[in-house]
Amino acid sequence: MKKIVVLMLALLLVFGAVACSGTPTPGSDSKTNPVKDTSRPDDATSEPPEVVIPEKKYDGADFFVWTRGGDWDTDTFVENDAGFETDKLSAAVHNRNIDVMDKFDIKLSYIDNVDIDPLILASEDTYQILVPAGRNAMEGVVAGAYVDYGKLPFVDTTKPWWNQDSVKEFTIDGKVYTCLNDFTYNYIQLISCTYFNKDLLSDFGFEDNYIYDLVDQGKWTFDQMIEIAKLGSADLDKDDDINIFWDRYGFVTQLGGGAVDVLYSQGCKLGSRDENGLPVIDINLNKVDEIYSKFLDKVFYQDYGYVRDGVEVRNSFSEGRAIFCEENLGVATIVFRNSKVEYGIVPNPTYDESQGTDYRCLVNAATNVLAVPVSNTKLEMTGAVMEYMANYGYEKLVELYYENTLKQKGTRDDTAIRMVDIIKNSACVDFLYYLGNLGGLDQIGPEVCSGRSDNVVALYDANIEIARLNLQAAIEQFKKNAE
Repeated sequence: MKKIVVLMLALLLVFGAVACSGTPTPGSDSKTNPVKDTSRPDDATSEPPEVVIPEKKYDGADFFVWTRGGDWDTDTFVENDAGFETDKLSAAVHNRNIDVMDKFDIKLSYIDNVDIDPLILASEDTYQILVPAGRNAMEGVVAGAYVDYGKLPFVDTTKPWWNQDSVKEFTIDGKVYTCLNDFTYNYIQLISCTYFNKDLLSDFGFEDNYIYDLVDQGKWTFDQMIEIAKLGSADLDKDDDINIFWDRYGFVTQLGGGAVDVLYSQGCKLGSRDENGLPVIDINLNKVDEIYSKFLDKVFYQDYGYVRDGVEVRNSFSEGRAIFCEENLGVATIVFRNSKVEYGIVPNPTYDESQGTDYRCLVNAATNVLAVPVSNTKLEMTGAVMEYMANYGYEKLVELYYENTLKQKGTRDDTAIRMVDIIKNSACVDFLYYLGNLGGLDQIGPEVCSGRSDNVVALYDANIEIARLNLQAAIEQFKKNAE
């Protein structure tokens, strides 16, 4: 179903007054590794980044943005009856859209249609911006459906409102066609992280800050987590069977979540770049095989571990029946905020202590990204609006979501708030994971955990040739369409 909503400038008269806010032993070792700097570039100790926004007016021109619809739209469009008196974030999203229309004299319209492939939309001379899922966007990049950000006047991808890890990772042949950005805060919701049950840890004799201390000291490793998780298994209903719906686990996660994320949190990726800046499959096979062999032996095959897709994963933790839960950051405000469990949030554990505090938290490829269709004939206006809205999001929307929503609704103690800072600034992406279509190599964890492959080496040997062929075909298609 197609819904078109036009935000009229006249709404300023109604909503102008709405606020727009911006088995280990318990205890810890005294030896520490410094936590890497996670401050925003515009914190109180440094100058805010310069933003160059043109003084342009476009005489009431239409500006169309395609979105995915449903819950994926809450960070881009808000209905004008969203209860602004209690929801400052919704008010800020709405006011941003009003503000950009006023500044550039445009008529901004959001069009959502979940039944249409955004790749098809890119050929229509209708939309200035598309907001697809990350993996769908990569199909458009390969197909030559999007405009290089470098051709958009006023867009400066060196600025912090364009996520720098994704700018670097998604750059192909010196060009950026899509990336994570602060036009939308959706990517923050989809950063992977680890939740822990403070009540259960206390019952097992651990001090309140034990896990936090491990994080700060660079000792929050996968092995440390598993040693604690082993304590968690309990047949609560006494039926001689550990069941996710009634019993207790040490570690729970989604098959399509934690089984994927563990590759990145322990310092690996699927590829690198050749001398021409083009992606190549480059897997540290020995290390990845070790990571997943341990994941299978220490989690998947153990009665204290549960790795399956389904709401029961989140429910088991929110009901107090799991010590650890690897999920995404947004779950804190969507699911866990109403839980009676006292919990903490930390980045995903590292490979070993040599990784120190270099935490890596994967952003799921379902996240919203921005793309400009090649059919767009209004590139100057598009560039001005994109830069302005991304900067606006950086200065107001993201901070409001981050400070007033995530930190207050989704965390239970002051240290957890600091950990959220670390998680956000440890967000990472991988071009090949977002691209997909690598014969199962882009989903190593789910493949080996589901039993579709015996182990990583067997999966690699069976699929590396088709993966290379698919990647080469994608690169050739990209080169052809980029000419």
